[in-house]
Amino acid sequence: MEATGVVPYAELYHYSDARGTFTKDILIGLGFSVAAAILSTVSWQTYRIVHKKDRYHFEWPTDLQLLFVSLLLFDLIQSIGAVLNIIWMLEKGVVEGPICTAQGVLRQLGQVGVALSILAIAIRTWGMIVKEWSRPPPELAVAIVVVIWVFTLLMSVLQLGVHKEVPFFGSTKYWCWISPQYGLTDSIAFSMAWIWLATVIEIVLYVSVAYTIYERRLPFNLGTLRPGGPRSMAKIAFQMTWYPVIYVVTVVPMSINRAWQLGFPNHPPPYPFTATALILFTLSGLFNVVLFTFTRPTLIPNAGSDHESPCIQATDISTLAFRELTEENSEDGTSVI
Repeated sequence: MEATGVVPYAELYHYSDARGTFTKDILIGLGFSVAAAILSTVSWQTYRIVHKKDRYHFEWPTDLQLLFVSLLLFDLIQSIGAVLNIIWMLEKGVVEGPICTAQGVLRQLGQVGVALSILAIAIRTWGMIVKEWSRPPPELAVAIVVVIWVFTLLMSVLQLGVHKEVPFFGSTKYWCWISPQYGLTDSIAFSMAWIWLATVIEIVLYVSVAYTIYERRLPFNLGTLRPGGPRSMAKIAFQMTWYPVIYVVTVVPMSINRAWQLGFPNHPPPYPFTATALILFTLSGLFNVVLFTFTRPTLIPNAGSDHESPCIQATDISTLAFRELTEENSEDGTSVI
């Protein structure tokens, strides 16, 4: 059925072919989201080109590097899914079918994958600073990344075979994702719960990290870092806190928007809020690539370098911090006790 006018929001959920229903404001909002998605995609490709030379000096990646690359790949998947919005712009409405299903799978895969990758990075940072974990073996990091990818695939692609009577992925008015016919419960179970869980745990972990740095008085004068020393570790911790900040700013608004849509279909969120949430969501890949570019020199050793990154060298931050504080206080005759 082809729509010829603007259809009420709640009724539009039941349309498998909503061509011609998008207004000018909707097209503008989707246009910005597509532009943001393209920026995120281009930023990933630019990063690969800039660091292409590193491939000729292969070194086994660190655990943090593996987690970051996994995160960026999930961001890329999200961006590709968002770029497909250009098709709905051309049609002036969402049309359910193979492309809609593909977009739903990509969005689901990307959202859950980003949530779990950011959570893994948060746990690694917390363990490094608070629990003084030593660097784990590469095999463990590989196993964690594999588990994340297998789990996200089960949460997305597997749904295509499980839900056959009613397609699991369908139109959500402006794009495709988990079909509204499955309601808020399924959306929470298969996507939003993982986003909220990751957000809450990350906040708790990074508050703990910040408190630990303050309690141990680990200084981070960024201009006087000593490789492998406590100042370097404090710098790493400070840089890592930006990942959950970016995650909360870019992903949580979209989650709130989705819950609002499903919980109150007759009183949907205002479109400016929906468009803003979508644009922020599609910019997450760009933000993460930029942040990873700035943190990379600290976290990942340069090819051919004579020294390792401080993340690799430091294995016991509390011992290093205690020794430095002891030396500093011994010079002025004070005690650290």
